[in-house]
Amino acid sequence: MDTFAEIMFFISLLIAIYFICRGIFKLVKGGGAKQSFKYGLIALAASFLFVIVGLIANPVENTASHQDRIAKAQTSRTSKRHTSAKSADNIASKKQSSKSSSNKANSKKSTSHKSSTKKVSSKKSASHKTSTKKTSSKKTISHKSSTKKTSSKKSASHKSSTKKQTSKSSQATKKTMAQKASSKRESKNKKATKKHYNFSKIKLGMTKSQVISILGKPTDQNSSTLIYESADLDFDHNKLFDGSPRKIHKAANKKATADAKKASRKKANASQLKSFAKVFGQKDVETLQKNVGITYSSTETSQGMAYGWKTNYGMLYRLDDSETGLTHVYKGGLGDDGTELYVGQTIKQKQRRSYYYY
Repeated sequence: MDTFAEIMFFISLLIAIYFICRGIFKLVKGGGAKQSFKYGLIALAASFLFVIVGLIANPVENTASHQDRIAKAQTSRTSKRHTSAKSADNIASKKQSSKSSSNKANSKKSTSHKSSTKKVSSKKSASHKTSTKKTSSKKTISHKSSTKKTSSKKSASHKSSTKKQTSKSSQATKKTMAQKASSKRESKNKKATKKHYNFSKIKLGMTKSQVISILGKPTDQNSSTLIYESADLDFDHNKLFDGSPRKIHKAANKKATADAKKASRKKANASQLKSFAKVFGQKDVETLQKNVGITYSSTETSQGMAYGWKTNYGMLYRLDDSETGLTHVYKGGLGDDGTELYVGQTIKQKQRRSYYYY
């Protein structure tokens, strides 16, 4: 390894010198600054190689010497361990020999001591066994007697408690049976006392006295209701108009719908009759006189001529007041006897049409 490092060092030194000289030669000759600079760089690289080889050469020697030192230290340690192990073995062999001698002496003593202790212990155990047998027999006898007494007491108390519980349960069952029987009797009595009222003869519009005469005295009542058990009958101005029985309630609903229809018809008739009254009031007297006996009727009064017209929506009455020159149309009668629907100026003649010829 040393010869290889030296050879490399020498080669790198020669390369560095060569390229330095080549660069100087090119520079002197006038070859150009670029080539001389290139050779200078190559020489610099060769010098770096020279330095690296030098660094490598020294650690080789150092590592070799360091390994020799480690090997010497390991050999010295192993030798010390061998010597210490031998001394420990010698000491252990001496201790074992001393222990064996002492064990022999102790074994002799122990055999003699064991024989003596066996005799004493056999005597003591015999006496102890007899005493323990006597005490255990006494204890078992007393324990058996006490357990018998306690068990007899417990069984007696348990029997008494079960008897009490059974008596209580039988009393409770008797009470429940009696309550059930009483409730059944009450329900039967209620069913027997309940009356069945016949509401088929009751009709809307009847008075309270009429209903009571048919059904009898009510169970409860107030100013507007008669109550018969769970059924109630409702009155308005002392006339039956509704009730909870099915037939009465159904009849009340029918009547309500019929009344609503009548009311709507009356409204429609009233509006139609008002329009007819307007037409009747605006008729001229000449036309009315021509159609008297056909469509209209007429009569003379103290205030003037009166006319009548029977329509599909009701009877209309017309009064031509001679003093005021006004026409009044009434519904249901003349003057205060009827309802005024129209007032206007009396038209005596029909307006003539004028014809123009060219």
